[in-house]
Amino acid sequence: MVVGLNSQKPKKVIEELYAPFKNKSQILFVNRRSSETIKYASNAFLAIKIHYINEMADFCEKTGADILEVAKGMGLDNRIGNRFLNPGPGYGGSCFPKDTQAMAFMGKKNDVNLSLIDSAIKGNEERKDKIAQKILSCIDDLKNDQVTVLGLAFKDGTDDCRESPAVEIISKLLKEGVKIHAYDPKAMELAKSILKDQIKYAKDAYEAIKDSSLLVILTEWKEFRELDLNQISSLMKHKKILDFRNLLDKKKALEAGFVYSG
Repeated sequence: MVVGLNSQKPKKVIEELYAPFKNKSQILFVNRRSSETIKYASNAFLAIKIHYINEMADFCEKTGADILEVAKGMGLDNRIGNRFLNPGPGYGGSCFPKDTQAMAFMGKKNDVNLSLIDSAIKGNEERKDKIAQKILSCIDDLKNDQVTVLGLAFKDGTDDCRESPAVEIISKLLKEGVKIHAYDPKAMELAKSILKDQIKYAKDAYEAIKDSSLLVILTEWKEFRELDLNQISSLMKHKKILDFRNLLDKKKALEAGFVYSG
């Protein structure tokens, strides 16, 4: 836990208040400006890490390397660690976008070139554009084909759709006239408040997939990893999957006759 102080006077009160956690968590006392910077710098660093692995995913796609193998190998290095090395549609939520923007603003305000953070912000926006274009390129009949999107929240385990890459990508597709059926285990109501009636909302993944010409996975929910490929195959008009979270088994998907891209 990080505590920012303008003086030493409240330090004793904080130590007494959090005494039950003394042996469970470290308490770091710093000046107020340092505490603010720790928060912003930490989230900006993780955002940069996500941007980096997404760039590596683009590189692997061009060169024939497997990004999942590359990420696993990188994660074995204790200096790097395996967290935030999952390629996907970019970061979102209430923290990373806000904190990277705040850090970039403070850098400009103080005449400091925070080029890595600026690059991560720019790359994260471009990532969503690139994914939207990839989805569009896989639609044969824009007027009639149905596209299924699985995942609306910015990550699994939450209903939070703030700055959600999935919602932003859907918005880009809607501008091109794409017909979308979607499902998310938790975020349906919040997504409806943003996307309104521009898309169809299904009661489960299989209902969303029915009669679809393209399946797109944008949020890493565990239940999507466990989808039955044979059942999906029987429901879809065209067997095409864009798995931007790399949840499904690529080998099994190809064996089942799908055109699959992770």
